[in-house]
Amino acid sequence: MKRMVLAGMAAALVLAAGGARADTASYKIGWIASFSGVGSAWSESGTRGLQLAVDKINAENLAGKPVAFVTADDAGDPRTAAEVCSRLVLQDKVDAIVGFEPTPARLACNQAAMKAGIPYVAATGTAGDICFANMITDGMISNQLIDPIVSYFAKHGAKRFYLIGSDYSTPRGTMKLARAVIEKAGDQVVGESFTPMQTADFGAVFAKIAEAKPDAILVNVVGTDDLTFHKQASADPRVASIPRGDLLLFESVARVLGPAGKGIIAVGGYFATIDSPANAAFKAAFAKRYGEKLAPDANSVNAYNGMMVLAAALKTGKGDAKATMAALTSAKIDGPNGPLAIVDRYAAQSSYIGRAVGDGSIAVIDHTAPISPVVKCKK
Repeated sequence: MKRMVLAGMAAALVLAAGGARADTASYKIGWIASFSGVGSAWSESGTRGLQLAVDKINAENLAGKPVAFVTADDAGDPRTAAEVCSRLVLQDKVDAIVGFEPTPARLACNQAAMKAGIPYVAATGTAGDICFANMITDGMISNQLIDPIVSYFAKHGAKRFYLIGSDYSTPRGTMKLARAVIEKAGDQVVGESFTPMQTADFGAVFAKIAEAKPDAILVNVVGTDDLTFHKQASADPRVASIPRGDLLLFESVARVLGPAGKGIIAVGGYFATIDSPANAAFKAAFAKRYGEKLAPDANSVNAYNGMMVLAAALKTGKGDAKATMAALTSAKIDGPNGPLAIVDRYAAQSSYIGRAVGDGSIAVIDHTAPISPVVKCKK
């Protein structure tokens, strides 16, 4: 049913964008996300954030001329991503792509964008090790997540950590950094597991965790697998009482978890409970468009910020792809989560620590000043 809803949303957005494209003086943006597959848990929220940004951009002429967008589904699959992104570039002739994709699909999609010489804005995080001349990333990267959450658990007495992530490059890179940070502080990683995408049963991992007896579990499991992990962990007496810290727990995921998520410590670039005028205005606009029952989360804000950064660069570049890409490398905006500045093609921004309440909300319990991205490659 969820996949049907997401697919319907995608189709509706294509029609809406197509109508706006009747104005040939508009910019046409490709919006690619995993409306089906393992990333579907996040894509609906991301799409709402992108649409809200487009509303504001067009109302205030922030890009210099109107913006329309065409939606594509990568199904969380690199081969599909390559196919649909080629369509966006060659058939739809988009001026830029905003991607809400897992790393393997993102890399496949960007091949088409690079060949066409157009910008790709990644609205999700990475390990900070993906650098292309045409790509900027506004999501959180490893050091902006690991340093704050390890520090939080250390302050609360944790010295023994178990690490678990999905089995591909970004989670592995992130957990490699986690190990380095933990061991530098004189603490210990007592175990580590990487699980295939779409893992249905984490029982074997729980057995390893129970045997290792950690003080805390750091989780970097992606998409719908994150839901499965936490639901099973909260019901498994071997691990249910061990504190969990999650690098990818968004409110959209917490709402599905409900009571099963209560007490999980989350770290990210945004939670809806941030107390600031900018976030209050963002939430008011979100509620006006989508109703009071829906709330934004980090996925909404990443997509929103990514589109706002692109709009600013489009206005500076005046439609020239090279000028737009150059403007992206030093773009700055004030987002719902505070100031954001692109540095080395990644975003310097604040990190927030939250605790899942169990009703779908995540209460902010700490935050940092903007943290510069530690990037492992530069181009």
